[in-house]
Amino acid sequence: MYQPNFTDDPDRHRLISLLAMLPDREDIEFWNNVGRNGARVGPLGVEEDIKPDLDGYMMGKFEIGIARLLQEPADGSAVAYFCHYLLKYFDGDRPTLWRYLNERLDTGSFADQAGERFARDLCDTAWRIIVRYDNSRRTLEDKWPTPSFMA
Repeated sequence: MYQPNFTDDPDRHRLISLLAMLPDREDIEFWNNVGRNGARVGPLGVEEDIKPDLDGYMMGKFEIGIARLLQEPADGSAVAYFCHYLLKYFDGDRPTLWRYLNERLDTGSFADQAGERFARDLCDTAWRIIVRYDNSRRTLEDKWPTPSFMA
Protein backbone atom coordinates (compact mmCIF):
# COMPACT_ATOMS: atom_id res chain seq x y z
CA MET A 1 0.00 0.00 0.00
CA TYR A 2 1.29 3.46 -0.93
CA GLN A 3 2.06 5.61 2.12
CA PRO A 4 3.13 9.21 1.49
CA ASN A 5 5.88 10.83 3.56
CA PHE A 6 4.09 12.53 6.45
CA THR A 7 7.08 14.59 7.59
CA ASP A 8 6.92 16.64 4.38
CA ASP A 9 3.14 16.62 3.99
CA PRO A 10 1.72 20.15 3.56
CA ASP A 11 -1.26 19.17 5.73
CA ARG A 12 1.10 18.41 8.61
CA HIS A 13 2.53 21.91 8.35
CA ARG A 14 -0.95 23.43 8.02
CA LEU A 15 -2.10 21.58 11.14
CA ILE A 16 0.92 22.89 13.05
CA SER A 17 0.11 26.46 11.95
CA LEU A 18 -3.56 26.13 12.85
CA LEU A 19 -2.92 24.66 16.30
CA ALA A 20 -0.39 27.44 16.98
CA MET A 21 -3.29 29.93 16.74
CA LEU A 22 -4.85 28.45 19.88
CA PRO A 23 -3.93 29.41 23.44
CA ASP A 24 -1.26 27.32 25.16
CA ARG A 25 -1.96 24.46 27.55
CA GLU A 26 -1.70 26.74 30.57
CA ASP A 27 -5.03 28.37 29.61
CA ILE A 28 -7.19 25.84 31.46
CA GLU A 29 -10.37 27.91 31.07
CA PHE A 30 -9.98 27.91 27.28
CA TRP A 31 -9.40 24.16 27.01
CA ASN A 32 -12.21 23.33 29.42
CA ASN A 33 -14.60 25.45 27.34
CA VAL A 34 -13.45 23.80 24.11
CA GLY A 35 -14.00 20.41 25.72
CA ARG A 36 -17.49 21.33 26.87
CA ASN A 37 -18.55 22.84 23.56
CA GLY A 38 -16.87 20.06 21.69
CA ALA A 39 -18.93 17.48 23.55
CA ARG A 40 -22.19 19.41 23.24
CA VAL A 41 -23.35 22.78 22.00
CA GLY A 42 -24.72 24.79 24.86
CA PRO A 43 -24.15 27.86 26.97
CA LEU A 44 -20.66 28.35 28.33
CA GLY A 45 -20.13 27.82 32.01
CA VAL A 46 -19.31 30.91 34.06
CA GLU A 47 -17.47 29.15 36.85
CA GLU A 48 -13.80 29.87 37.28
CA ASP A 49 -11.68 27.05 35.91
CA ILE A 50 -8.64 26.09 37.94
CA LYS A 51 -8.04 22.49 36.84
CA PRO A 52 -8.65 20.57 33.60
CA ASP A 53 -12.01 18.82 33.19
CA LEU A 54 -12.21 15.03 33.30
CA ASP A 55 -8.93 14.83 35.22
CA GLY A 56 -7.10 16.26 32.22
CA TYR A 57 -8.34 13.69 29.69
CA MET A 58 -8.62 16.14 26.78
CA MET A 59 -5.45 17.99 27.73
CA GLY A 60 -3.56 14.69 27.81
CA LYS A 61 -4.81 13.73 24.36
CA PHE A 62 -3.79 17.12 22.97
CA GLU A 63 -0.40 17.08 24.68
CA ILE A 64 0.47 13.64 23.26
CA GLY A 65 -0.99 14.45 19.83
CA ILE A 66 0.89 17.72 19.48
CA ALA A 67 4.13 16.07 20.62
CA ARG A 68 3.66 13.42 17.90
CA LEU A 69 2.85 16.11 15.34
CA LEU A 70 6.09 17.95 16.13
CA GLN A 71 8.24 14.80 16.36
CA GLU A 72 10.89 14.28 13.67
CA PRO A 73 10.44 12.13 11.71
CA ALA A 74 6.71 12.49 12.13
CA ASP A 75 4.52 9.37 12.29
CA GLY A 76 1.45 9.93 10.10
CA SER A 77 -0.50 7.09 11.68
CA ALA A 78 -0.01 8.47 15.22
CA VAL A 79 -1.05 11.95 14.11
CA ALA A 80 -4.08 10.51 12.28
CA TYR A 81 -5.17 9.04 15.62
CA PHE A 82 -4.86 12.51 17.20
CA CYS A 83 -6.88 13.96 14.32
CA HIS A 84 -9.87 11.88 15.42
CA TYR A 85 -9.82 13.91 18.64
CA LEU A 86 -9.63 17.17 16.70
CA LEU A 87 -12.78 16.15 14.86
CA LYS A 88 -14.43 15.14 18.14
CA TYR A 89 -13.87 18.56 19.71
CA PHE A 90 -14.07 20.94 16.74
CA ASP A 91 -16.20 19.38 13.95
CA GLY A 92 -19.85 20.00 13.25
CA ASP A 93 -22.24 22.90 13.41
CA ARG A 94 -21.19 24.50 16.71
CA PRO A 95 -21.94 28.23 16.70
CA THR A 96 -21.37 28.52 20.46
CA LEU A 97 -17.86 27.13 20.06
CA TRP A 98 -17.24 29.36 17.01
CA ARG A 99 -18.22 32.49 18.96
CA TYR A 100 -15.92 31.46 21.80
CA LEU A 101 -13.07 30.84 19.36
CA ASN A 102 -13.70 34.27 17.76
CA GLU A 103 -12.71 35.85 21.05
CA ARG A 104 -9.71 33.64 21.77
CA LEU A 105 -7.93 32.92 18.49
CA ASP A 106 -4.65 34.64 17.77
CA THR A 107 -5.89 36.30 14.54
CA GLY A 108 -5.14 39.98 15.00
CA SER A 109 -8.03 42.25 14.07
CA PHE A 110 -9.93 39.68 11.99
CA ALA A 111 -12.37 38.04 14.37
CA ASP A 112 -15.92 38.16 12.95
CA GLN A 113 -15.98 34.67 11.48
CA ALA A 114 -12.56 33.45 12.61
CA GLY A 115 -13.92 30.76 14.92
CA GLU A 116 -16.01 29.04 12.27
CA ARG A 117 -13.32 29.46 9.61
CA PHE A 118 -10.69 28.05 11.99
CA ALA A 119 -12.80 25.05 13.08
CA ARG A 120 -13.71 24.11 9.52
CA ASP A 121 -10.12 24.47 8.27
CA LEU A 122 -8.76 22.48 11.22
CA CYS A 123 -11.28 19.69 10.65
CA ASP A 124 -10.77 19.61 6.88
CA THR A 125 -7.03 19.29 7.44
CA ALA A 126 -7.51 16.63 10.13
CA TRP A 127 -9.84 14.67 7.86
CA ARG A 128 -7.32 14.66 4.98
CA ILE A 129 -4.65 13.35 7.38
CA ILE A 130 -6.98 10.60 8.63
CA VAL A 131 -7.83 9.50 5.10
CA ARG A 132 -4.18 9.49 4.06
CA TYR A 133 -2.48 7.99 7.14
CA ASP A 134 -4.96 6.09 9.35
CA ASN A 135 -3.75 2.48 9.22
CA SER A 136 -6.65 1.06 11.22
CA ARG A 137 -8.84 0.59 8.13
CA ARG A 138 -8.72 -2.23 5.64
CA THR A 139 -7.31 -1.26 2.26
CA LEU A 140 -9.30 -1.11 -0.96
CA GLU A 141 -7.32 -4.13 -2.15
CA ASP A 142 -8.54 -6.06 0.92
CA LYS A 143 -12.14 -5.10 0.26
CA TRP A 144 -12.02 -5.65 -3.51
CA PRO A 145 -9.53 -8.44 -4.19
CA THR A 146 -8.53 -9.15 -7.77
CA PRO A 147 -11.24 -11.29 -9.39
CA SER A 148 -10.15 -14.84 -10.18
CA PHE A 149 -10.59 -14.30 -13.94
CA MET A 150 -7.93 -11.49 -13.82
CA ALA A 151 -5.41 -13.41 -11.71
